[in-house]
Amino acid sequence: MGDIAHWKAFDLIKSNPTYRQTIFPAGASRLVKWLVARDVCIELFEDEMWILDAERRGIVKENAEGGWEPTGVRTSSVQNPIIAHLSQRV
Repeated sequence: MGDIAHWKAFDLIKSNPTYRQTIFPAGASRLVKWLVARDVCIELFEDEMWILDAERRGIVKENAEGGWEPTGVRTSSVQNPIIAHLSQRV
């Protein structure tokens, strides 16, 4: 993730209390962390390989406006790059 995307990620997390409270505190459940990380990834990586892989696995689908939305499918085989990236920086 480049510097611009890095700051975009932090701005997005900072502006959304659910993202901020779920990604960082130790008290959040693994499921909630996964779901929030997925939502952050959908916003940050909409034009990246991650989203195409998530679509292939049925985790996201393209909506009528050409954006992406979650399908409700959850699998541990799809890594959310935002958690790995932010863990290295925090």
